[in-house]
Amino acid sequence: MLFKDKYNLKFKYSKLLKYILIQKIKKKKYLKFSEFINIILYKKKIGYYNNFLFYNKKDYLTSSQISNIFTISLANFFFFFLKKEFCKILEFGGGNGKFAFNILKELKKFNLFPKYYIIEKSRYLKNIKKKKYKNIKWIKKIPKNFSGIIFLNEVLDSIPFDLIIKNNNNYYNSNIIINNELNFVFKNKKINKKYLSFFIKNRYYNLYKFINNIFLNIKNNKNIIIIIDYGNLNNFYIKNNFMCFYKHFSHGNPFSFPGLQDITNFVNFKFILKLIVKYKFKILNFSNQENFILNIGILDFLKKKKYNKIKYFNKINFLKKIILPYEMGEIFKVLILGNKINIY
Repeated sequence: MLFKDKYNLKFKYSKLLKYILIQKIKKKKYLKFSEFINIILYKKKIGYYNNFLFYNKKDYLTSSQISNIFTISLANFFFFFLKKEFCKILEFGGGNGKFAFNILKELKKFNLFPKYYIIEKSRYLKNIKKKKYKNIKWIKKIPKNFSGIIFLNEVLDSIPFDLIIKNNNNYYNSNIIINNELNFVFKNKKINKKYLSFFIKNRYYNLYKFINNIFLNIKNNKNIIIIIDYGNLNNFYIKNNFMCFYKHFSHGNPFSFPGLQDITNFVNFKFILKLIVKYKFKILNFSNQENFILNIGILDFLKKKKYNKIKYFNKINFLKKIILPYEMGEIFKVLILGNKINIY
C-alpha cells in the first residue's frame, strides 16, 4: 500500500509542477531553459531534488556510489594535503552523506580527523543526513577564512543553464513555450551576431555566479579545489549538450516526467578555466577520470590489500566502471586547483 501511495504521490507532484510551469509560461509568454530547469529540479517540496521521494530515487549513480574504490582513492589523495597543509574538508552537494562518512572512516586509518562540512541544496536530503551522521556539520555558506580541501563531485552539471544552438552558421536562443495541447515545446529565436557574446555569457550565468562565489570567498586563503564532473572543453553550441535520467535510462527529452527525472548539463570546463585565470589560481591537474584515478595509485593499493579472488575480481570490475573510456573514464574530467599553496 505504501508503494502504491508513493507511486500516486509522485505523479501528483509531476502534474502540479507541470501546472506551475504552464501558468508561468502563460504569464511570461515563454520560459528560459534555466528557469524551466530550476523549477523542475529545485521547486520547494515538489522539485526533483527537494521532495521526500528523492532519497529513494535511483535514476543515476555517481562514482562514489558504484564502489568504495573511488572513495579510497580520494582518501589517499586527501591524505597528502591534510597531513601537509589542511585540517578541513568542505563538500558541495554531499548526496546521501555516504561519501563524507566513508572518507572520514578511511582518513581515521591515517590517524587524521579533519573537520568535515557539507553545503547541500536539497532540503530533504540535508535533514536526513543530519540525523544519520552526527560527526559532519551542515552549513549554508562557505565559512569565513576557510582554508582546506573543497570537493565538488557531479555538482556543476546540475546548475541550471540556458541553451544556444548553432545551425548553418546561425545561432539561436532556445526558450520554452506551450502549444495548443498545453505541451512544452522549444521555440528558437535567432541571435544577432552583434550580441552573441552577451548571450554566451548569460547562458552560463548561474554557473558563473556559483563558481565566482566560491573563488571570491577563498581567494585570500590556502585551498585545494577538486572538481569532478562530466563535460569537455568545447561545448558552447552542442545541440544536445544536456541529458535526462529516469531510472537509469538516459534520453534527451527534458519535457518528459516533470520532476521525476534528473536533467544535467555537460560541463563546459573552458568557461571555468577562464574564471581561474581571473583569480590566478594554479591548475594542478586537468585530466580525464581514468588518468586521475590511476595516477593516485589505486592499482598499488589493490595489490597491497589481501582480498580473496572473488572480492579482488569484484573490485577490479568496479574499477573498470569508473576508469574505462567507454564507461566513466573519459567523459568525466578532474580539475584540481591550488590557491596560495606549494605542493612540492
